[in-house]
Amino acid sequence: MSFASAFSILGWSLAILGGAMLGPAAVGFSMDENVSGLAFLLSAAPTIFVGGGLVFATRGPRSHTARRESFVSVALIAVVVPVFAGIPLLGSGAIGGAQNAYFEAVSGLTTTGATVISDLESVDRAVVLWRSLLQWLGGLGAVVLAIVHFAPRGVGGMQLYASPLVHGEQDPLGERFRHAGVSFAGAYAILTGACILALWLNGLGFFDGIVLALSTLSTGGFSPYNNSLDGLNNRTAEAVILVFMILGATNLALHWQALRGRGFKGYRKDPEFSLILVLMIGAGGVLALALYLGAGTDLLDAIWLGLFHAVSALSTTGFVTGQGQGVSWPVFAPMLLVLLMLVGGSTGSSAGGLKVMRAVLLIDLVRREFDRLAHPHVVVRIRYGGIGVEEAALRGIWAVFIAMMFTFGVLTVAVAFSGVDFQSAAHLAVSAVTSTAPMLGSMVDQGVVVGDLNGVAKGALAVGMILGRLEFLSVLVLLSPVFWRR
Repeated sequence: MSFASAFSILGWSLAILGGAMLGPAAVGFSMDENVSGLAFLLSAAPTIFVGGGLVFATRGPRSHTARRESFVSVALIAVVVPVFAGIPLLGSGAIGGAQNAYFEAVSGLTTTGATVISDLESVDRAVVLWRSLLQWLGGLGAVVLAIVHFAPRGVGGMQLYASPLVHGEQDPLGERFRHAGVSFAGAYAILTGACILALWLNGLGFFDGIVLALSTLSTGGFSPYNNSLDGLNNRTAEAVILVFMILGATNLALHWQALRGRGFKGYRKDPEFSLILVLMIGAGGVLALALYLGAGTDLLDAIWLGLFHAVSALSTTGFVTGQGQGVSWPVFAPMLLVLLMLVGGSTGSSAGGLKVMRAVLLIDLVRREFDRLAHPHVVVRIRYGGIGVEEAALRGIWAVFIAMMFTFGVLTVAVAFSGVDFQSAAHLAVSAVTSTAPMLGSMVDQGVVVGDLNGVAKGALAVGMILGRLEFLSVLVLLSPVFWRR
C-alpha cells in the first residue's frame, strides 16, 4: 500500500500553513512587534520547506486512492499540522512550553476555541491574528473533509450528505481536496469579508473586526478580549456576530450556490437549515423566559442574552456576552446549552457537534423502536428530506453517537483525575468533543483556566478535539486490526 497521496496532501497543507504565517509576520513588523514578526517569519521558512519537500518527493501520476490511504491522510494532517502551527506561538513567547503551543494550535485548527493564554489583551497582535487565522483555515478544512472524505466514505451516515460537487471517487485524493477547497474558499472568503465590513461599519476597529470575523465564520470562538465578547460593549456588533454565527453553522454549499446566482431556494429545501433556526429561536426563548421570570433580568436584555447564547452553543462557536452585567443564569441553562452543543450545526458547515441531521435521525430511530414494541411486525421506513434512509447509514449514525459519548466519558474521567471538579471536567470534555469554546464556566462562576491543567489533562483534551473534528470513526478505525488487513 502506497501512502504517496497522504504525504503529498500533508505537504500541500504545510505549504499553505507556511504561506499563511507571512500575514501575522507582516502584522508583527508593522506594529513594532519585532520578536513576534521574526518568529512567524522564521517559522514560515521550515514549514514551507518541509511541505514543499514532501510535495516534490511524492510528485508523479496517481490513480484511485485506496480507502486506507484516505483515512491515514486525514489523521496524519490532523496530528502533524498543529506541530508546525504551534512553532510561532512558542517562538513569539506568547505561550510557554511545547505542549501548550500544540494544544493552542489543535484548538485553533479544530475550531474549538479553548485557550491556554490567560491574558489575551497583553499578547502581541500578530499572535492574536494567527489564532483566529488557524480557526478560519480549520473551518474551511472541516467543510472540505465533509465533501472529500466523510461523505464518499460514508463516515457516520455522511453518505446522506448531498454535496453539489461531484465526489469524483475515482480521482486522486489530492485532486479532490484541491477541487473542493478552491470551489468553496471563494464563498467562505466573501462571507468573511462581509462580516469584517459589517463589524467595521458598526463601530469595531478594523483589526478586531478581522479577528472576530475569522473566528465567527469558522464557528471557532477565539476572541481578542479576555472575557470573550464582553470587551466589545457594542450590541450592534454582537448582532452582526450572531447573524454570521448562524451563517457559519449553515451548510456552506447553500451559501456557495446562492453566491453563484442560484437563488435562495436551497435554503428553503434544506431540512437542516429550517430546523437550526427553529432550535435557536426555541432555545433562546426558553432561556429568555427563565432569565426574565426567574432572575429578574430586563425583558429586552433577557431576550437578547437568551437568543445570543442559544445561537452560540448550537453553532458550537462558544462566544459569551453579558458577563459584566452580573447576569444570574438559572440552574438548567448550562444543561440546555450542553444539549445544544452536542447537537451542533449543519452537515457541511464548520460547526462541530453531532450535527442536526444525525440528531433528527437518532430521534426517528428511537421512535421506530417504540413503534416496534407496540407492533412487533410493523415495517417503519425512516426518511430524511423526503428520501428513504438505508440501514447502513443509520448504523453509522449510531456508531458516531456511541463513540462521542464514550470519548466524552473517558475525557471527563481523565480531566477529573487531574484535580478538577467533576462539573468542570465534564464541561471541558463536552467542549472538546463538540469543538465548542468553553462557555459555561463564566456563566456559572466555576470556570477552570485551561492553562492551569496538568499535561495529562491537556493531552487528553487535545486528543478529544481531534477525534471530535474528525468524526471519531475516522481516527478510531485506524486502531482496528481489520482495517489493516489486505
